[in-house]
Amino acid sequence: MEQLIYAKQDDYMEISKDEYLKMKNKLVELENKINKIEDRDYCTKNIKYMVAELPIDHVRNSADDRPIFEYSTLGGDVWTIFLNLAKIIHRENRKFYMDDAGPTYYSRPYIRTTGKCLLPKVDSMDRYQKRISVEMLNELIPIYNKYYKMMHPQVLYRERGSDEFAFVDVINSGKETT
Repeated sequence: MEQLIYAKQDDYMEISKDEYLKMKNKLVELENKINKIEDRDYCTKNIKYMVAELPIDHVRNSADDRPIFEYSTLGGDVWTIFLNLAKIIHRENRKFYMDDAGPTYYSRPYIRTTGKCLLPKVDSMDRYQKRISVEMLNELIPIYNKYYKMMHPQVLYRERGSDEFAFVDVINSGKETT
């Protein structure tokens, strides 16, 4: 079997030609996957699939027969709040105009606004707006998750037949349940 030698300064590594070709093909395959993901990311209607990490919604039991608790991102309440933040930064500014305030005999100048501005829908946002929203969420969600874990490191658990509740640590698996 033919051996290829790659050198970087004084370090040498020997691999077979077959191993080299397999690694090269794997690299090309991974690059293609990355390119597909990057192309697809800002075209999707759902920002949830574009963010790096989802916000923790609650603590859940991950085993039916044992007290093993972990953080879960399955709920929708917290995600809805983050999604609204992602939309709110793109709503248009209100229009303002000069008017009078008070009764006619002593009215004074007063600036008013032309009503409410609605939140844009995700599918009406362009690629740039989605990218900005995703970048913002990728910064905010880890901060929120850090503090959620800080405030909820344990849960109270009672065994069947016992009258006493005891604290049980929540597993910090490093990845949330999706």
